[in-house]
Amino acid sequence: MLCALPVHFVRSHAILPNECHYPEHAASLAETLRREQLWRIPIVLECDSLAVMDGHHRLQAALQLKLAYVPCLLLGYGDVEVIATREGYLVTPQEIVRRARAQDLYPPKTTRHRFPSALPTCNVSVWLLCGRSDRGGCDCQQDRRTGAKMSGKSPLSSATGAATDRAFHHVTETVKDSIFLI
Repeated sequence: MLCALPVHFVRSHAILPNECHYPEHAASLAETLRREQLWRIPIVLECDSLAVMDGHHRLQAALQLKLAYVPCLLLGYGDVEVIATREGYLVTPQEIVRRARAQDLYPPKTTRHRFPSALPTCNVSVWLLCGRSDRGGCDCQQDRRTGAKMSGKSPLSSATGAATDRAFHHVTETVKDSIFLI
């Protein structure tokens, strides 16, 4: 069961897409992430290449928000079945990985990965995925009362924010040494 697997935090720029995406859908997901401030479903990656099995639009939303990390499940093709949803395309695990590495992307929704069970939820704060204690450059903050986009700085007061930043730095330094941060 996939819910028993650990969720890894993978650098968003290390992930290799193998399909194009629909820009409107990715923008809608980015807006939902910005509004809700919660990442709910991990992206599924092939464990050796970091090629996307499921989650191209979530990846694009993360890149639009300039998130440093995204929650991911790492699986191998021995555990996953893949089929083509468009005629005229070779869809095999080897071809998917080759295309991802070569940046030779399939059209959107060309591949369909079938997993042994439903994908788990992870419910991770988007703020933590920015990856830096000052959140500089992250475009994920939104004032919940007004809906206005905020700067990349911590939404906490400066005293509370400083303590939170120290704690975040400690946690990220600890996590960097684990197998969960890629």
